[in-house]
Amino acid sequence: MTLSPLARQQAERLKHGDTTLADFTCAGIILSDRASRGEYQDKAGPALEESLRNYGAIQILTTRIVPDESVALVQAIHDLQAEGSNLIITSGGTGLGPRDITPETLLGLGGKEVPGLAELIRAHGATYTPTSFLSRSVALIYRDTLIVALPGNPKAIGESFEVLGPILPHALATMLKGS
Repeated sequence: MTLSPLARQQAERLKHGDTTLADFTCAGIILSDRASRGEYQDKAGPALEESLRNYGAIQILTTRIVPDESVALVQAIHDLQAEGSNLIITSGGTGLGPRDITPETLLGLGGKEVPGLAELIRAHGATYTPTSFLSRSVALIYRDTLIVALPGNPKAIGESFEVLGPILPHALATMLKGS
């Protein structure tokens, strides 16, 4: 199998222990009815962008803020994929509330589920708060994009990246091998 130049570059970095998001195009989607209407200042987007930067992301597309609606979420995903995003992190909509639709929407896209990432997020979150086990976070590969759904709390975003950040570069490089 012949590797693309990007895949070769990523493989070389990983071989030398460089586990940053520097080679990948990253993006975020914040699901919040109130923030999307301008009634609430979004704090999750800046927390997400800071977490991505902390793990070496250089190419971060503008974070989208959408209402808790499946159509809006799917449109934002397709827009970000069209812009070349390899990684999309969503925040919000993973709880038990009636408007929390993120897991169902993402799983409805099809693709390959990556259950270990969601399990890792919940288990690590439980070291901070036992209610993290109520999160319905999911992760999947849809087309050539890894999508990970995080809780909407800005603090939970940082906590999630403590365990996701070090393994995302390897996951992305493996996923994109040969692209």
